[in-house]
Amino acid sequence: MGNGHACEAVNQCVTANGGCHFRASCLLLSSQWTCVCDDGYVGDGLLCYGTIDQELMVLQNASDFFRWTTDSGLSRSLSDQNLTLLVPTSAAVAQMSSEDRSFWTMEGNLPSLIRNHILPGVLSSSTLRNISSVTSLLTSSLPVSTSQEITSVGGATIIASDSAATNGLIHLVNKVLVPDKKLSEGLLAVLALRPEFSLFRSYLIEYNLTKEIERADEFTVFAPTDSAITQYLQQVAAPALDINMTRYHVVLAERLLKTDLQPGGYRETLLGFPFQIGIYPRDGKLFVNDAQINSSNLLCGKGVIHGLSAVLHINRNRCDKLTYSKVKGSCGNCLLPQNQKCPSGTDRDKSVRMSICLYRHTIEGESHVTIGCIATCLQKNIERRCCEGFFGEHCEPCPGPKGQACFGNGLCLDGVNGTGVCKCNKDFHGTACESCQSGKYGVHCDQDCQCKNGVCKEGLNGDGTCECDVGWRGVHCDEKIESKADELCGSVKCHNSANCVVQTSGSRCLCAAGFEGNGTFCKAVDPCLVKNGGCSLYGVCKRTRPGSRDCVCGRGYAGDGFVCVEINPCLEGNGGCHAKAECIHVGPNKTSCVCSKGYSGDGQNCTIVNLCAKKNGGCHQLARCNMTGPSIRTCTCYENLVGNGFKCKSTLERELRYIGSSNFYFSLVMMEIILKGRGPFTVFAPDDQATISNNSLLSDLKESYIVKHRETFANMLRGHIVMCHTLLPDNLNQTRNLTSLSGLVLTTRSTQGKITINEANLTNSDDVSVNGIIHEIDSILLPPNLNIDNIMLIPNPTEVNLTDVAERHGYKTFYKLLKDTGVMDLIDNVIFQPVTIFLPSDDVMASLPQQQKDYLFHQQNRPQLQEYLKYHVMISQKVYAEGLIYLESGRTLQGSALSFSCGGPDKIGEIYVNDGSCRITERHLVFRAGIAYGIDCLLIPPSLGGRCDEQTMLDLKMNCGPCTRTATVCPRGTVKKEVENCDLPNLLVSKNSGCQLTCTINFWHPKCCSGFYGRDCLECPGGVQSLCSKRGKCDDGHLGSGTCTCDTGFKGTACEMCRDGFYSQSCKACNCSDHGSCDDGLRGTGLCFCEEGWTGVRCDIQTEVFQCSPPCSPKAVCQENNTCICRPFHVGDGLTCTVVDLCKIWNGGCAKEAKCSQREEKVSCTCPQGHSGDGFTCLPVDPCASGDNGGCSEHATCTMTAPGKKRCTCKDNYMGNGVSCELKQLPISRCLLDNGGCHPDAKCTDLHFEDATLGVFHYRSAKGQYKLDYTTAQQGCREEGATLANYTQLSYAQQGGLNMCAAGWLDQARVAYPTTYSNPNCGFGHVGIVDYGTRKNLSETWDAFCYRMKEVQCVCKPGYIGDGLSCTGNLLQVLRSTPTFSNFLIQIMNYSEVSESGRRFVKSLSNLEVQSTLFVPENSGLPENLTLSSRDIEVHLSEGQALPLSQLKNNSRIRTRAGSLSVLGVANLLNPSALASCFINDRFVTDSDIRASNGIIHVLQGPLEAPPPRPDMHSAHQAGMGVGVVLLILLVVGAIFVGYRFYHHSSKPFQFHYFKDDDGEEEPAAETTNYSRSISNPVYEAGPEPEPSQSNGSGATGSLEPSVQVEDS
Repeated sequence: MGNGHACEAVNQCVTANGGCHFRASCLLLSSQWTCVCDDGYVGDGLLCYGTIDQELMVLQNASDFFRWTTDSGLSRSLSDQNLTLLVPTSAAVAQMSSEDRSFWTMEGNLPSLIRNHILPGVLSSSTLRNISSVTSLLTSSLPVSTSQEITSVGGATIIASDSAATNGLIHLVNKVLVPDKKLSEGLLAVLALRPEFSLFRSYLIEYNLTKEIERADEFTVFAPTDSAITQYLQQVAAPALDINMTRYHVVLAERLLKTDLQPGGYRETLLGFPFQIGIYPRDGKLFVNDAQINSSNLLCGKGVIHGLSAVLHINRNRCDKLTYSKVKGSCGNCLLPQNQKCPSGTDRDKSVRMSICLYRHTIEGESHVTIGCIATCLQKNIERRCCEGFFGEHCEPCPGPKGQACFGNGLCLDGVNGTGVCKCNKDFHGTACESCQSGKYGVHCDQDCQCKNGVCKEGLNGDGTCECDVGWRGVHCDEKIESKADELCGSVKCHNSANCVVQTSGSRCLCAAGFEGNGTFCKAVDPCLVKNGGCSLYGVCKRTRPGSRDCVCGRGYAGDGFVCVEINPCLEGNGGCHAKAECIHVGPNKTSCVCSKGYSGDGQNCTIVNLCAKKNGGCHQLARCNMTGPSIRTCTCYENLVGNGFKCKSTLERELRYIGSSNFYFSLVMMEIILKGRGPFTVFAPDDQATISNNSLLSDLKESYIVKHRETFANMLRGHIVMCHTLLPDNLNQTRNLTSLSGLVLTTRSTQGKITINEANLTNSDDVSVNGIIHEIDSILLPPNLNIDNIMLIPNPTEVNLTDVAERHGYKTFYKLLKDTGVMDLIDNVIFQPVTIFLPSDDVMASLPQQQKDYLFHQQNRPQLQEYLKYHVMISQKVYAEGLIYLESGRTLQGSALSFSCGGPDKIGEIYVNDGSCRITERHLVFRAGIAYGIDCLLIPPSLGGRCDEQTMLDLKMNCGPCTRTATVCPRGTVKKEVENCDLPNLLVSKNSGCQLTCTINFWHPKCCSGFYGRDCLECPGGVQSLCSKRGKCDDGHLGSGTCTCDTGFKGTACEMCRDGFYSQSCKACNCSDHGSCDDGLRGTGLCFCEEGWTGVRCDIQTEVFQCSPPCSPKAVCQENNTCICRPFHVGDGLTCTVVDLCKIWNGGCAKEAKCSQREEKVSCTCPQGHSGDGFTCLPVDPCASGDNGGCSEHATCTMTAPGKKRCTCKDNYMGNGVSCELKQLPISRCLLDNGGCHPDAKCTDLHFEDATLGVFHYRSAKGQYKLDYTTAQQGCREEGATLANYTQLSYAQQGGLNMCAAGWLDQARVAYPTTYSNPNCGFGHVGIVDYGTRKNLSETWDAFCYRMKEVQCVCKPGYIGDGLSCTGNLLQVLRSTPTFSNFLIQIMNYSEVSESGRRFVKSLSNLEVQSTLFVPENSGLPENLTLSSRDIEVHLSEGQALPLSQLKNNSRIRTRAGSLSVLGVANLLNPSALASCFINDRFVTDSDIRASNGIIHVLQGPLEAPPPRPDMHSAHQAGMGVGVVLLILLVVGAIFVGYRFYHHSSKPFQFHYFKDDDGEEEPAAETTNYSRSISNPVYEAGPEPEPSQSNGSGATGSLEPSVQVEDS
């Protein structure tokens, strides 16, 4: 649509049936506006639907069930498979028993309840009628029954069926399908079914751990049996397991089935990472720590339970080191809560006071520098460590007894990186330092054995005594026994393996070392027989010699044999596992390889696990998961969403459902208030409790009443929404007024940390969404004096007229103008409805400058006033406040468009018209034909500007003259003022005898109103309400340039900025020294930012140069307290500073329509095309003000329609597109020129002139609308005998009444269409030619407009015959019009003058009622001196029938008025039935078949002689007859000769033509006095020239088709 120079696509989405679906957007596709479903939805745009989850979100009366699906975490599962969902209504939920509701809404049981309402597959209502039962996902069987077309499932009746979704169907039921409690998959419910876990279940309840466990995505519980717990409690003498012991049995974030446990591994428990459990597969059995798993895979919702044979002892093997490091928070608002002053993951160090800083922040899009605070924060750092006596990655125990590594006799190489090897103290020895070195004994192994030839009792428990070898004795076995073989020891003989030892009591035989016995008998001692010889349980004792043995560790163990530890292959080469696998030590020299976190496989081969493949990697369901490395993935919210990927926010429309304000959301939907646009919006949403309780308006009133008064309720809901601003809680802390969409003023306050909005308390604030933020409040915001009692009394606004609105709200003056000028008639016309009208108040109209009033209200300026008024009316759309800001087309009844903008931070929620020059003061004044807004100014159309033209009266004195009537008449265009007596300049006339007339001429002198300038009176920079921002003077007036001369300290096109070095709204001078930079500008504070080494208010005091550690960013300054402060226009923590993207903050200070660009800290603003200015203020360029009339024709009026755009309109009496204007020439009938080529006796009708469309017609392809490219359009017109019409021809056709709302090709590849009446669907109501201009792409397809010159129609007048080009009258007229018949005509006329019979003869020639045959002699055969008798004349006429020559037969006779005539002819040799030549009596027929309207004429060579009257016959007559016979024979011979001659010469068929003389010269046609001169006709000049008529040699036309040729001027 448009005028051809400025065009925009017609929005066809706006239709009578409501346009696009609320889940669709109107997009411009292929030059056509189309409804397209939003991402994630399918449909045709008029109806869009999504997954079951998405449909459930907007399903009314199902908010409780929807919240259940969200709380249970099952909402995502409703989108990834085909399902049928049985949804109980909110009323059904309310009917649940308190016991059922309490049990099934527990976090663990709720998923089971939801699953009982889910049926696999897609089951329509018709399908359900044909089956007897269905099975839910909970595996419960639900009976299905149908009675009288009512279907019930599981006892619940389907009350609304087959609600479609992309992956299934939704049926609404009237009852909650409560399953048997035994089917619950909740943790406690499953444990309750297993009595052996009753004690553990009781501890979960006692310590309230169930919620924490079931809130996790997955979990695994290792539950010890009651007997195991009882045994443990007896061992430790405790009454119950404590909370930590209970938590040690729970693993979160993983659902570990038995198959997942088989490889073994370590898992973090609910106590945290330091308290891990080990899972070990041993001999086909599974152990957790040292407890065997004796029952597995008890599934419970999102988790699993495994039974244990023993209680898990908390393995305190990890001693992680926790340290804190101090970090600085960012400089921010001192009023922020404590937890918001420190970075994420840190806590504020309350022992350190906060330091002062300067920070730049944004409030409602504008940047400010403010004093703020920096907090000192504590960053928690955890260093993974093993406790003393534990080593390795998994902190395994060092060798030695529990709690006594290396038996306390050495140092274990413990720690995360330790090897577990014992470094024994001096004199200690062994794998675990469990013994003394050889030759040492004693508790400290510090005593030396003294045995020389024996065995010393060494070791920790030895006493150093010696058992001597054979042949030695003594304390130290150093005395050699010298005795003979048979020598007795005392009285006995010692065994040969014994020694005789002399004691004080006498000699005695003692078995030698390694032997035992009484001395007389000794046998070798086998030490391995007693306690494995002291070797380890995992070692082998091997006897070496009597009394001695060696200890060797068994297979899979390593050590000295006395202490054997399991060989851990994981310590070398990762135990042969894959590099990306974890080696698990599960037994002696046994390992299990488990792929590391982030990998999958058998441990020998591991591949990266795609974390994103399972539950989207933990990312939000509206986020994209992307693997960036092993166990590393990033989460990114989808396009058009905001968030960190783990939490993504969509539009407010969607978020309202998730935060517990579904009732408020449904109210918005019902009132068609959509919050998915650009916004941003701040929504104060009453929570569901608020909309249910407190006598809520929406709950107490009947729905039918709400629908009837929807405007009132919709306005009430709009009172909860603020447009154009995202107000964070920090913005609401201060007392301020906000204007809601309805115009209701909301006042925010903060008292003791509690924020209130009017009388409502803010209970919760959501994160920022795509198009705003939601704050929950605890009550509904009502306008003043509105409550449940009086809302019923408010009249329905759609039933009132604009008259009522104007009178009630103070817009009577403007309404009266609408009425008086006829604009109101247009508003009342349904073709323009609905309308959106902007009404200046009565005060505004009264305050207009008097000059402007004089100009507008003058009767002669009524068209200009109408244009002003029409500029306040937007047609064919009813736009509410939320739709104004981003209105795609604000086209008005005047033709130009309105624009709208938001108020700034000091005018939050306000809406302004046309670049902030006019504020909307009153909203949503709904009336029958549309909606009205009150405004505080008179809108000025760009085509007129602010005109205050002055009316000038000039008196013109006429010359003194006689006092006649004509002497008192003023010239055209003037008005008579007075007549005075005067002296005529003639001495003979007395004094004061003459009259002198004074005439007044009235003309308007162009003048601009104050605050407007230039040819078209454009608005001065800053707007008429704030000229030059009230900081300068505008060069206004008709000859002004519109330049602002700014006051001191200001600069800019509209004096809208401070000069460098000036700050605040008054642009005061900064007072910083050369060592500081000033925070200048309108929003500046004037504070000085000091360079390093300088301080003070003015940065004029030199101080030490601080050195911060770590060093500050190059874009920061180090100040005291080791604080780094980013320089102006930078943000960060001081260690890292980045340049602020100023262009994202209120467009960098540039004008709204300007383009902002930034390089480093410098911002550049560039005005868009069609504007001029410094970029901070952009003024519209008036193209019409240029010297060439804006490019329009000199015969056109140039009108500015928008910045840089114009409309060219041809002046009166000119026609064209405005760029080219031709003098309008009315079409002229071609019949005015030589009767259009018709015969003088024919009526000429110019069919082209009579055609209202002047030969232009619409052509459309047989394939349908818009199927013709330029070439096929040309071809189609040619097939219709036409050519493509040109613009001028289409213009004439439009003025003739051609109206066609379908664009078509014109000549020179132009596209346009004509309209004769205003239609908002055709060119937005434009009347004239809707011109699309010349198309560059000739393959575009349109219809066509063809031009075909219509012919001139010639019709012989009544009484004449012929084709119009040649007309023949009656017989007498033919005689008169034929020169060669003149002699015969004279004879007839003379005959009529002398006798009555002659008059009757002439009358018979004119009688149209009787057909006759007339034989006429040529002049050559009838000399002038030959007079025919009356009978001779009468004999030439045969009355009764017209006999053509073809009907005359040889030897036939013709009866005439004076006897009969004989026909004698010669047969045609080619056609014997016809006569080649003919004689009438004795006269040869020289020409024949000359048609007349009442007969036919045959031309004879000479006149006929009438036979005498028939008397009685005598003998003389008989003789005469004989002579006549002879003569007749001679005549026949002559006739044959003559016939032969004529046959070969000039015999011709019957035609309309003039005859020639015998010599071949053409006789001139009779001239007619009815002629006109040649007149040029511009309409026909463009038509194709007709081909000239074909002529034969005689000059007669050779075609019966009419031939018209128009002579060029």
